[in-house]
Amino acid sequence: MKKNNNSSIKKSGLGARASRTISNTFIYIALVVITVVWLFPYVGIVFESLRMESTGRVDYLFPKEWGFGNYVYLFKETNFPTWFLNTALMGVACAVLQTFRPSSFFLCPTPCQDSDSRAESFL
Repeated sequence: MKKNNNSSIKKSGLGARASRTISNTFIYIALVVITVVWLFPYVGIVFESLRMESTGRVDYLFPKEWGFGNYVYLFKETNFPTWFLNTALMGVACAVLQTFRPSSFFLCPTPCQDSDSRAESFL
C-alpha cells in the first residue's frame, strides 16, 4: 500500500470561498455595467421629455431648463387617453390572437394533405 503524504502537497492559490467571492464580484460589476448601458437610453428619453428650452438636437444631456410643460400639453391639448386606449386594445387583441392562433392548426376538423394547404385553408 502506498502511503499518501498530505503534508508534502503544497497548497497554492486561493481558497474556495475567496475564489467564489472574487468571481461573484466580477459578475456583479459586469451586471451593473450592463444595467447602466441598458438604462441609459431611457434616462435620456426622460430628460428629453423634461426639457423646456428646445425640442431640437442639443449637445448636452441634462436640460438647462426643467419643467413639465410637455406633459401638460400632452394631457390637456391632445387626445392622449384615446390614443393610449387604442394602443392597449390593439396590444391585448394581438396577444390573445397570437396565443390561440398557433393552436388552431391542430384543431383542423378535416385531414390536411400537407402543411402548405393546411396553412392556406386557415388563412
